[in-house]
Amino acid sequence: MRRAAPWAAIALAATVAAGCAGAPAERGDEQRSAAALYAEARESLRNGAYSTAIEDFEDLVARYPFGEHALQSQLMIVYAHYRAGQHASAVAAADRFIRMHPRNEHVAYALYMRGVARQAMGPGGLASLVGADPTLRDPEPKRRAFANYRRLVAEHPDSEYVADARRRMEAIRTELAAYELHVA
Repeated sequence: MRRAAPWAAIALAATVAAGCAGAPAERGDEQRSAAALYAEARESLRNGAYSTAIEDFEDLVARYPFGEHALQSQLMIVYAHYRAGQHASAVAAADRFIRMHPRNEHVAYALYMRGVARQAMGPGGLASLVGADPTLRDPEPKRRAFANYRRLVAEHPDSEYVADARRRMEAIRTELAAYELHVA
């Protein structure tokens, strides 16, 4: 028993020393300011590194949830997911923003982006390359996008996104009519 005690102490000391060796680099990472994280995320977004931008914005929101950049970062997460072609994730991020900030002035943007992401769902990839008829596809994402735009127009009539939402509603109405004709 007595021989094991010195080895246990040595093992404990080695573990503590190894743990401390990595602390300065981590500590420097932890001390990055919200502004620095935000600038880094914006630069990633500007360079088309959408996954990196999403991670950086999410990291900023997790570290500084009540900071001045947290709200804008949540909106940028929606946009970055959309630009990355991750439409379901963009919708989920917009839903989260709307649920967390129902009275915020930027809810209009979240509604708009949720509609844009839903409108972008549907045929893509190989189907669009071979000229597949979009009227054969499930119209539900388009209907939901239309509902998002309608809510935007009704709840935020003075928003800068209303004019484009109205144009998109007309396009969706035409697509849904074509779908109904195809079904008939």
